Parts: sequence; C-alpha cells; structure tokens
Amino acid sequence: MMSYGQDMVMAEEAMQTKDYLKALSIYNTCYQNDTTQIECLHKSALAAYRSGDNTLAKKQFHILEKKDTLLRSTWQNLASLYEEEENPPKAIKYYTLLQAENPDIPTFARKLGRLYTLADNFTDAWKYYSIAYTSNSRDLKTVKGLAELAISNNQASLADSILLEGLKVDSTHIGLSLLRSKLKYKEKEYSETAQILKGVLGRYDFNTYYHKLYGYALVQIDSTQMAIYHLTYALQNAPRDEKVHYYLGKAYEDAGNIESAIFYYQNATELSIAPSIDTYYRNLARLYDEQKNLPEAIANYKEAYRYGEDPKILYYLARASDIYYKDKSIAIKYYSRYIKSSDDTQAYKDYAKERKRYLKELNHQMK
Repeated sequence: MMSYGQDMVMAEEAMQTKDYLKALSIYNTCYQNDTTQIECLHKSALAAYRSGDNTLAKKQFHILEKKDTLLRSTWQNLASLYEEEENPPKAIKYYTLLQAENPDIPTFARKLGRLYTLADNFTDAWKYYSIAYTSNSRDLKTVKGLAELAISNNQASLADSILLEGLKVDSTHIGLSLLRSKLKYKEKEYSETAQILKGVLGRYDFNTYYHKLYGYALVQIDSTQMAIYHLTYALQNAPRDEKVHYYLGKAYEDAGNIESAIFYYQNATELSIAPSIDTYYRNLARLYDEQKNLPEAIANYKEAYRYGEDPKILYYLARASDIYYKDKSIAIKYYSRYIKSSDDTQAYKDYAKERKRYLKELNHQMK
C-alpha cells in the first residue's frame, strides 16, 4: 500500500504526462478518504476538467467555491468552463467577480466584452471592451472585438481608426485585415476593399465568402477579368448564390461578353428570392433592348416592374412597346401610366407626353 506522499507524486507525474484519468482517480480517492484535503479536491477538479469531464469538474469546483478557499483559481476555472459550454450568463458571473477583484488585469474585461456581445448586451460589451482597450491597446483580440462592436453600431470611422491602430501593432494580422475589408466594402469604398484583399491574398487561402467579396469589389472598380476569376471560383462552392450569378453577369457585360452576361443574369432571376430580383430583370431587359430583342426586353421589363415598381420601368416599357407593337394603344397605355407616376426625370416626362399625343393623333387618323 502506497503512502499519501507517493500517491501525490504519482498523481503529479500523471498530470504532467497528460494522463488525466489516472490523476483524477488518485486525487478523487484522496478527497473521498479525507474531505479536509481541499488540495486533493482542487487537483481532482482540474484533472476532471482537463480530461473533458466537465460535469464532474463543475460539481467539484462548486464545492470548492462554497468552502471559500482557492477562490480566484476556482472562479477562473468555472468562468472558463461556462465560457466553453457557451453559457454567457454563468461565465459573466465568474468573470465579473474576477474583474472586480483584479481591475488591473485587462484579460478579464476583454472576456466580459466578448460574453456580453454574445448575450446581445452591447452596452456592457462596449463598457468592458473599452476598459480592456484602455488598459492594453496591443491586445489584438480586444482590438477586433471593439472594432466589431463599432461596426455593428454603424460607427464606421471609429471602427476603422481602431483597426488601423491594431494593424500598426501587427501589419500582417489576417483577422484585422479581413475585418477592415468587410468594413470598407460596407462603406462602398470598393477600391480600398480590393487593395486590402489583394494584400492578404497569398498569405491566406480565401474561403468562398472572401472570393465573393473580392469579386464584388473588383466588379465595382472595373477590374473585370480578376472579378470573373474570383466569382467563378466562388460559384464552384456556392452554385445557387444569386448574387454571385448577378455580379458575374455584370462582369461579363463590362468585359463585352453579352451572351455570358445574359446567361448569368438569367440564372440570377431564376434563383432569386431576394428583394433585388427586380435589378436582375432590369439588367436582362436592358441588354435585350440594346440587342433589339424587343419581345424579351418587354417581358423582362414587365417582371422588373412587377417586383420593384420603379416608375422609370414604365417609360422603358412604353418605348419598347412603341417600337415593337403595331397596336400603338399598348405604348399609349404605358406612356400614360408613366406620365402619372412619381418619377421626376423631366426629359422622360416631356418625351412621354409628346409621344403619347402623337400616337393618339396617329391612332385617330387611322380609324
């Protein structure tokens, strides 16, 4: 039979070699044999936690908590356990105790910032992230968390300032660069979006999302061939993403490949469940109109108006109908609806009124 001292040596060796189940068995037996051995309970809880038995670990840490001993270590472990199991209220409880007792340790404030964000309590999230940032502005986890909060609060300028300060600390930080690219795209600063992502390319394997984001930005700055490359890559993993089809259509149109543009615009309309479906139909109608394929242009203008009710579409419908139909009453109908619409494009309104008057006279003469 081994002595207590030999048992403890064996348990410590098991902990060091990560044989946590063996260590747990020894420490647990030690505590069960003598419940005054608080250190055995503490080591047993640690071994349970590291072995993955979180249920036993929590039970034992809560016993330690009631014994009012080793409190800081117990709170830290309970905070980590509840954080890992995505239980923000319980994790917040223990990190709050730790932060109140150790206000000079910014890590606890940063943890609270993250947990309050997960709990959708953005006021307290901002409070604790700010405390952490003031204490240690070089903690890039804090920088990222604070910038994300600023973005969600539509404080784009502040978010960009925080991210730029973070990138001064580490200009190669992928996470901060990617977050800044998303911010710049949201702010419609497409050239800077593309520049940031170009700088990341080669150091980071873009997932589908960033191939899309890069492609969308490149379309906006007329870098069509690169846009087609990245959007085609994205399409392999997102074949039913209507937005990718739409931007591919736009890129091919800008590149002068109208056949491919029509193909992708059509795909976008077929896949669309989004409010932007009217834009897809509108682009198709415009291309067909430019190609003098008026039946298809008219059909797509009708769909664009059905989904978006943009009064300008009535003008385009009237003009296409005017050219295509022998029966001018169809064009007159659309010109009339456009004239009564809320659109304030004076040149269109003047043309519509003049053309309607002429067509009505023409109709009268033919009767």
